[in-house]
Amino acid sequence: MHKAKPQNQKGFTIVELMIATTVFSVILLVSSVTLIQISRFFQKGTTVNSTQEATRNIVEELSESVQFGKNIPNDPPANSGTKYGICIDNIRFNYALNNRVDTTTTPAHHALWRDNGSCTPPSSLPNLNAALPAGGRELVPPGMQIVALSVSKDATNDRLWTITLRLVSGSPDMFKVFGNPSSGCISTLLGGQFCADVTLSTTVYRRLQ
Repeated sequence: MHKAKPQNQKGFTIVELMIATTVFSVILLVSSVTLIQISRFFQKGTTVNSTQEATRNIVEELSESVQFGKNIPNDPPANSGTKYGICIDNIRFNYALNNRVDTTTTPAHHALWRDNGSCTPPSSLPNLNAALPAGGRELVPPGMQIVALSVSKDATNDRLWTITLRLVSGSPDMFKVFGNPSSGCISTLLGGQFCADVTLSTTVYRRLQ
């Protein structure tokens, strides 16, 4: 009788399988973290771009009104408590600081409402958190709010005007100090990809007198 010769059988040991699984898990974890960070930075860029575009549009609209307005804008703006107004001819820009635009509430909350009207007396300025008269429009997109806005003339030349706007987007928990947009946005690592803080300033020359 012939005895069968034992065949060499090669395979992975339990230890080798555990090492391979551990290495694969580490690679998968690093890849997941990287993808999450890329997604956050992409979202941050999208948020900043939309806020920058809104800021530019508002400053351009104010600049055009100042340039071609026959009457000098009121400087400083009319102030009635938390309500402010900048009037150029019959165009009135009503605004409130740190008032986040929310169109889901009834009535809607507004930040910069353009309509036709007067800034005098200041008490006539509308409440931006109440029902507003027809014929006006909101210039700030939903989810954004004005932290600072100024339309001021040059000290030596009343035909030169500087317009400065600081616009912030994000919910109250997106700020370094909860509910305080002037404190700036939290880090992207903490969820700040949905927050943006943009300031734009420009100088315009009044063409009409």
